[in-house]
Amino acid sequence: MATGNANASTERHTTCFALYHQPGNSQRRTQQKRNCKKAEIWSWKIGKKLQIGNKVLIRNRGLTGVGCNVGWIQFQNKCYWFSHDSRSWGEAEGLCYVFHSKLAEPLTDAESHFLISHSQVYPSSFWIGISDMIEEDRWIYSSNQNVIQVNGWFPGEPNGHTGENCVALEKSAHGKWIDVDCKRAYKFVCEADVKEIDGIDVIG
Repeated sequence: MATGNANASTERHTTCFALYHQPGNSQRRTQQKRNCKKAEIWSWKIGKKLQIGNKVLIRNRGLTGVGCNVGWIQFQNKCYWFSHDSRSWGEAEGLCYVFHSKLAEPLTDAESHFLISHSQVYPSSFWIGISDMIEEDRWIYSSNQNVIQVNGWFPGEPNGHTGENCVALEKSAHGKWIDVDCKRAYKFVCEADVKEIDGIDVIG
């Protein structure tokens, strides 16, 4: 009796199930039972599995799409991360770089409107990747130093002259752009391109 329970317990804790999407039919799947404790490493290809502990991730055969990392928000072909802590503009730029991204640089009216609108969800102002640090009143994107292509300024802005060289989405200005002293501590928005990913199932 004790032996039987031990075997049942071992079966419960060492068995994982792997799903495979059948070619040409993403709704039809086959299931295989695997031992989770086997020291097996599978290359993660379409239709194959990647085991992490007692969970198995399955890439859907033939299903390719785009997406963002967890915690990031997708808009069109870009991913955005609205930070939870505050930094100076320069520190924010460096942190975005650590995340393989950059401070958000709206290139179109649609992107600018998205950033302005979404920033108002939070009770904060946010740095974006625009400044005139190199030449006064020549507002450029920080990643390539190209002159900005859109205008999201709040009426009367920019007005800080040489004392305010960085751009923020200002909460009190309904998310519109204002120029601010770059040393001020604001939250910030990082931007990255969407990634090509395959559909993923999680089992376990």
